[in-house]
Amino acid sequence: IEENFRVQLFEQLLNTDQHLSIDHLSSLGELMFQSDAGYTSCDLNSEETHLLVNLIRQQKSSNNVLFGAKITGGGGGGTVAVLAQNSSEAVETIATIVDQYEKISGRQTRIFS
Repeated sequence: IEENFRVQLFEQLLNTDQHLSIDHLSSLGELMFQSDAGYTSCDLNSEETHLLVNLIRQQKSSNNVLFGAKITGGGGGGTVAVLAQNSSEAVETIATIVDQYEKISGRQTRIFS
């Protein structure tokens, strides 16, 4: 029920005229973090995706280029969707997070954009 509400709210927010404002993107990102928490509470995540989402959440608070992240797909997998600003600063921030993630997890990462 909560995920359905989040999806509907996310869609409504995407269909407003303010979809590029920082506040608007932050609201969309918060819905993504809440969705990820829901997946986690149902044990549909993995340690690796949980780590990656947490690294993104930590970095989000220090800049305005990353807004949210969530596990995506059928659950239990290794794909995380990230809502980020389309900028070189966001690309650099993601690269820093990937480096941290790979050092901590020992896993290789692929980025699709």
